[in-house]
Amino acid sequence: PVAKPSARTARELERLEKGYTPSADVTAALAYRDSVAALRPDAYESVYGQQLAALYDDMTNREPFSYDPEEDAAFARYAKMYRQKGRAAMEDTMGQTAALTGGYASSYAETAGQQAYERYMQELMAMLPEFQEQAQKTYDREGQALREQYDLLDKQEKQHYDRWQNDLSAWEREYARAQAQYDSAGQQDRKLYETALAHYRSMAQQEQKLAASGAEVDSGEATAASESLSSTAADSLYRAMGNYLKKGKTQAAQALLELRV
Repeated sequence: PVAKPSARTARELERLEKGYTPSADVTAALAYRDSVAALRPDAYESVYGQQLAALYDDMTNREPFSYDPEEDAAFARYAKMYRQKGRAAMEDTMGQTAALTGGYASSYAETAGQQAYERYMQELMAMLPEFQEQAQKTYDREGQALREQYDLLDKQEKQHYDRWQNDLSAWEREYARAQAQYDSAGQQDRKLYETALAHYRSMAQQEQKLAASGAEVDSGEATAASESLSSTAADSLYRAMGNYLKKGKTQAAQALLELRV
């Protein structure tokens, strides 16, 4: 008769020689890593980008300061008032001059009236630099207000970006830990597989030699091993389920329940 290893050894060797199958611990570590990947923060979206762009355009494309009295509403009000006063002074002066000449108009009266009017116009023109200076200050204040508004929004934008960057960095660290945990579990699991395969191959050879020599070899049937999750793997599995639930992926979370033993 052909010398054969025991049924238990042959059964285990046949199972192992079919190839490596990840254990429940490795599957749980993979599930957790994938769940962390699902939590990656979305790409950054600017909150104030459009407003900042509009303000920047307003600042950089702003017309340089120039002053036109005709466009100055404040100066226009004063000009109207001074013209009215000038005409009143002119009429009064011409009336007084006419009274001195017996009520008859004369070139002298017209000249005196025009001079009275011109005095008011000269006073108005003397005030022009003040109106220009005030317009310059208003222009500068408007520019400063634009700058302050831009700086405020830019500060808020940077704070928002920093929060997003912190969230991304935290996610990257967590994903790196999950990947390292998966890699470690996979390496250990494969080593266990290779050790078990080498062990049962050696056992098969020894039992074949014993059988060939006529010694009795235990022919006990191999029993199906019940694989259960380690505490670390179970924790990874439950955390993975929690991650999927955070994202509203209930089906993915439900599927992980099938990995529990």
